[in-house]
Amino acid sequence: MASKELYNVFRENFLTCHICLEEYTDPRVLPCYHTFCLDCIGDHAAKNGVQNKFSCPVCRQDAPVPPGGLATLVKNFFLINVKDFMKGQKAPEGRLCDYCKHIEATMLCQGCPKTNQLCVTCRELHDNIPALNGHHFVPLSQVDFSVDQANVREQLRQVLDKAQFCDKHAGEQLAFYCQNDDAVICRECIVETHSKHDFKKIGDVVIFQRSLIVDRLKCLPTEKLSRLEKAEKAIARTEESLTENQRRVLRLVDSQRVTMTQEIHDNSKIIERELNDCYQQIEQDVRKQTDAYLTSVKHHLVMYRTKVQSNYTKMRKFIDDKSNAVSEEVMALTSAQVKTLEAEKDKQEMLKICIQSIRDFAQQLTDTGSDIEVMTHSKKIQARITDLQTVEPVFDTKIIDIKFTPGKTKMDLALQFPKIPEPQLSIKTGSITAKTYGGPLDAYFG
Repeated sequence: MASKELYNVFRENFLTCHICLEEYTDPRVLPCYHTFCLDCIGDHAAKNGVQNKFSCPVCRQDAPVPPGGLATLVKNFFLINVKDFMKGQKAPEGRLCDYCKHIEATMLCQGCPKTNQLCVTCRELHDNIPALNGHHFVPLSQVDFSVDQANVREQLRQVLDKAQFCDKHAGEQLAFYCQNDDAVICRECIVETHSKHDFKKIGDVVIFQRSLIVDRLKCLPTEKLSRLEKAEKAIARTEESLTENQRRVLRLVDSQRVTMTQEIHDNSKIIERELNDCYQQIEQDVRKQTDAYLTSVKHHLVMYRTKVQSNYTKMRKFIDDKSNAVSEEVMALTSAQVKTLEAEKDKQEMLKICIQSIRDFAQQLTDTGSDIEVMTHSKKIQARITDLQTVEPVFDTKIIDIKFTPGKTKMDLALQFPKIPEPQLSIKTGSITAKTYGGPLDAYFG
């Protein structure tokens, strides 16, 4: 008998639904050969289905709702039989006596072929039977109940090959295969709907169909999966390079903004200083003449200073806005390319999942599937494999290399000193030597 550990491992890897993450209940197979509980796939289709079709939760392939509803999806007889088999193989916590059936067994009789696990009381009865004298007993605690893989495999094969019965006709075995409808049927099915079809006994065609599946599997080499994985890695590397390029360009944009802003600030200070110097000189001259004229001069200079500061404020705002616009454009371009790469990576992943799923299902079907299972899925799975043969892992997405070339930063325009009215006054006016940016400012952002 198999150990509890074997049961748990088998349950986790083969008997667990991908939606509810519990053991399958009424497992059904989609056209992409992924299996789910009937109730689970029903809920999924109700929430996500559109126009009588829905996507597989695993590989995202479209699956049509059958004309008769989801209840007519093909049952996964393999998993149903394996589930029943593994439940029968699960080791109990305690072993009951094979004779009395209610007291825990403590000894194993190596002379009795079947009822060989006995409690203390039943062993005494055993020893009182003359014909059983000389049998050797071993404590159950010393008996190795580990798995006999060959025996378990043979038992599983027997379970999978047991008779399966028609859902439409109670008690009728599924023993025939209809070529026209690609379906396994019973005698009553032949009488009712398949009498004019080309049908044969399953045993007469199953060997040939198994060989066809094996031949088709050779068309899905492991090398193709390896190429898909390499394509995924190439996409990941390109995405990483694109992100690094974005960071580099944004650093250049920010550096240009800081440089230009600092130069504006420095020149603003120069103008401020020279204006003050000019004012002091004019003040000295004007004070010798009239206070009224000095007031007029001061008013003109204040207005000019306000105008200059206003211009610099506008220039700083323009620089900040332009810097932000360039940064947003870089991020938008990068984001669009990242989405393209993500879509390509997702496509490669889905192709890989499809190929792995069909290989695993087909391999399982040819290794351990019953004759009925093989005939149920043979043509569909061959067609599916043929479709996947044309799939090639190609990564040819073109990525735009974003660049940023800073423009000039040196100012080349001298500001003219404001015109000061000179009615009846002899005043020496200077000139402003500080420089500012010659427009348009767009040129400084490449």
